[in-house]
Amino acid sequence: MCKYAIVILICICVIASCATAQQNLNYSFHHINQADGLLHNQVFGITQDKKGFIWIASLNGLQRYDGSRFIYYPGMLNNAAEGLTPGAEIYADKKNNLLWTLKNITFEKRDLDKNISALYSTKDLLKDSSFGFTMYTDAGNTKWMLGSNAIFNTDPQTKQITPWQQNILPAAAHKAAYIFSDTANKQTWVAMMSKVFLFDEKTKTVYSDNFNPAKIPLLQPLLFNNGASASRFVLADSKSNIWVTSWGDALYRYDPLTKKMSTYFLSSLKSKQENKPMPETGLLINSLLEDDHNIIWVGTENAGLLRFNREEDNFDYCITEESNSQGIQYNYKIFSLYQDKEQNIWIGTDKGINIFNPYHQYFKTIRHKQNTLLSIPKSEIESAIQTTNGDIFIGTWGNGIAVYDSNFNFKKNIASENAASQNNFVWSFLQKDATTLWIGCQHGYLISYDLITGAAKNIDPPEMEGSTIRCMEKDNQGNIWFGLHSGKIVEWDKEKNKFLPYGDDKLKKTSTVLNMLIDARQRCWVSTEEGFKQFDLNKRIYTNTWLPDKNNAASISGKSVQGIEVLNDSTLIIGTIYSGINFFNTQTKTFTHLTTADGLPSQTVYAIKKDAAGFVWFTTDYGLYKFDPAEKKIIPYSMEPGVISSSFVSNKFYSLMDGQWLTFTTTEAISFFPLKKDHTDKLQLKTEITGFKVFDNALFIDSLIADGKPVRLSYKENFFSIEFAALNFSGQQQTNYYYRLNGTDKDWVNMGTKRFANYTDLQSGEYVFEVRAEIGNSTGEITSFKIIIAPPFWKTIWFRLLFFAIISCMIYAFAKWRINSIYKEGKRKMHFTKQMAEMEMRALRSQMNPHFIFNCINSIDALIQSNDKYHATVYLNKFAKLLRNILDTNKQNTVTFSKDIDTLKLYIELEELRHENKFKPIFKIDEELLNSDYKVPPLIIQPFVENAILHGLKNKDGNDGILTIDIKKVNDEIQYTITDNGIGRAAAEEIMQNKESHYGMQISYDRIKLFNKEENPSVLITDLYNKGIAAGTEVKIKLNVI
Repeated sequence: MCKYAIVILICICVIASCATAQQNLNYSFHHINQADGLLHNQVFGITQDKKGFIWIASLNGLQRYDGSRFIYYPGMLNNAAEGLTPGAEIYADKKNNLLWTLKNITFEKRDLDKNISALYSTKDLLKDSSFGFTMYTDAGNTKWMLGSNAIFNTDPQTKQITPWQQNILPAAAHKAAYIFSDTANKQTWVAMMSKVFLFDEKTKTVYSDNFNPAKIPLLQPLLFNNGASASRFVLADSKSNIWVTSWGDALYRYDPLTKKMSTYFLSSLKSKQENKPMPETGLLINSLLEDDHNIIWVGTENAGLLRFNREEDNFDYCITEESNSQGIQYNYKIFSLYQDKEQNIWIGTDKGINIFNPYHQYFKTIRHKQNTLLSIPKSEIESAIQTTNGDIFIGTWGNGIAVYDSNFNFKKNIASENAASQNNFVWSFLQKDATTLWIGCQHGYLISYDLITGAAKNIDPPEMEGSTIRCMEKDNQGNIWFGLHSGKIVEWDKEKNKFLPYGDDKLKKTSTVLNMLIDARQRCWVSTEEGFKQFDLNKRIYTNTWLPDKNNAASISGKSVQGIEVLNDSTLIIGTIYSGINFFNTQTKTFTHLTTADGLPSQTVYAIKKDAAGFVWFTTDYGLYKFDPAEKKIIPYSMEPGVISSSFVSNKFYSLMDGQWLTFTTTEAISFFPLKKDHTDKLQLKTEITGFKVFDNALFIDSLIADGKPVRLSYKENFFSIEFAALNFSGQQQTNYYYRLNGTDKDWVNMGTKRFANYTDLQSGEYVFEVRAEIGNSTGEITSFKIIIAPPFWKTIWFRLLFFAIISCMIYAFAKWRINSIYKEGKRKMHFTKQMAEMEMRALRSQMNPHFIFNCINSIDALIQSNDKYHATVYLNKFAKLLRNILDTNKQNTVTFSKDIDTLKLYIELEELRHENKFKPIFKIDEELLNSDYKVPPLIIQPFVENAILHGLKNKDGNDGILTIDIKKVNDEIQYTITDNGIGRAAAEEIMQNKESHYGMQISYDRIKLFNKEENPSVLITDLYNKGIAAGTEVKIKLNVI
């Protein structure tokens, strides 16, 4: 059995309103002031040109705004010669791309493409045929010249022309002015001379209080007296109503169809705002605007922003509240109103600019307001619900419940008289039936609240075991399930009308239940601080728990689980703390992950919900995002500063009856429309070039871009930055920009939300800069323009051609002279060198040949003296053959290698015979060398062979002398190795001390140096030893291969 007790709840505050009461409008505003770049916080006029730039006239001058940057345009408004600007009006002529400014009685026309301005006095308008004027006549026969920009009259006596009123707005501008043309009825209404005039285009007649045959109430005498009652502005709306403002607190509306005139007083409205009688002093209307939904908006002094309610024939209002950072902000005055092409309404005030969109309010918030009981208490928000009667209940931790209506208007606070009561700690809501709301509280207390009577009953089911009710869910049979702080889940059985405990009595405590989801197949999924779980609704026990496993890539990535949503028949999408989003396959029981590495903005994800279009929405600590599962794309949504003041904590999005979703941070509940089409989707997304700077110096290029002409820079101006913007002032989806400079950037550069591109040290040449914007799934058209960086004069084609021609002529002349000189000098030197070389080689040979011949003749003579006729004959034949070879090569500097070896062998054979076979020659020669046509100096190694025989082998005892000739090709050289096993150089030197020096060795060194073209001859002589005793000599000679 359940224990029931009547609990006393008190309504701290209730606001009741009747159907016809004026409403305090609840809009969210974006604010711009001097800290953001405004020249001054007093903003007199706002308009938008055909490209989408916003132009702002303030006390200190004119600026252009692109949503991020302000550009200052000097001109009439802050001209010292013109004096202080007490007020100004501006209007953008989109057809001709002109900007008109009116200060006092002076007009300024600015060509926005060329940035050229011209000033007109009122009388200058008559001299310019482009300002058309039409002649009208009044009852006194006074002639009036009426144009869209001014009105003049002519004195019948003096014929003097006098200007009476000025205007820069075109016909049917939907904004109040001194002159307003009603094109539908072909009438012009003028507020001047403290009264109202009607100019009829058909009859060219002027009607006023002096001539009013139709008895139009607006023209009646004494309606507008001098002073506070004097007429100021006039407006003809789309319903043909004529609105006239005064210099006091009165506002008039005349309906030509009913002939009825209504009068409204700001003092009466102000009294209702303040809840007390208010005087009419200090109250004034400065601006009237009819928006594209045919709603009349009124900007006032000291009475805020007004919206005309046609059904109730009164005005709803929006006034500044210091505690509401998202509300309208002004000190006292609203100067101007303007609606841009995205339906945003811009409000110029004495505290900067307020911007809001009454038809695309993306975010609404509920938060505590200081110094008032008419708001939610200052406590942490823990839960929310909208009941079937439309009321929104917000549960707090410690201060009970706040109730708001469906328009987020505060209704009442509900709390227990006992501040410490557990009933004031509200953790969850669930509507049990059409009239009953169940409220889950601290320590297992459950309140049954009657939505009709407001009566409350406290239920203390023992099955809760005193554990806080963290969440509640209803299954498709109407049973209600309670997730407890203890981790258990308790059931209320609808059929039995009783509470049923957790199915396992042995379970003492598990991790806190944070969220539950019961899917269409009656499966219950539970998020806890200790993993993701499945709960069996029949057995009332947990059947599965999933925790992170570093060894299993298909496990859940995070321990603390938050939001749960059904993605499709087999997949759940789950938010976690520190581990991103998990996709859970309910069939395979495996997880896949979406993290920051995949583009997720944060690893912590709280609430998750899928909309009807299949997009998945989720919150992070401070962000709201939309995920496209098909494209795997994440779209961020921008929240203006002040929308939230603390991080998101709710793991749910709560659906509201009007299609909004509600979630909350610890300090505010926030709602938005997930399926409401962004107004930017209706616009053609185009990126505009908003600035061009060279070395941080602004360069005006609008006219070049408008005419399709390139931006031309000198080679010294190759450091520049380009600024751009999509001129989107209301879209909540984040705008990302991509750009590239053809000729430099290979691919598109993703700048994110940054609106500029910098380039440094570019080479001269032609470039094309391209930029495009992307909002959500929409990609805008490409904006491009050409940039030409001129080369320095010395890099131009004409200079190069001229320089080349001059240098070519100079080179040609010099080359011709030099060639002739070199040719002559070379010819002379060649001849001389050739002669010298030949003479030197012949001289060397001439020194060598006689020396060699002398030794041979001596050898033959010795044989003859010894009467050795046979050997003398053999010797003589070989000597003759050797001599013939020497004579054949006498005039040649080189001979073939093979022929030189043949001559060397003849010489060695002669020496072998002469010394009676005292030594034995051994030849080791590469076949490649013998078969080649390599050239070597004749008898180049003969002197070294001769030394080996005469000084090494000749003086050796016995006949066992060995002379080895080893010749091989090593890389690009021929390497000769001459080895003997004679007595060695030291012993030979002692024998030769008193003998004639041998000149052949020095001659050979010189010949080798000359042939190899080297300073030192490539000759290496090595003494050989055997156990310390001289054992011969080794000579290595290297010749270049030719």
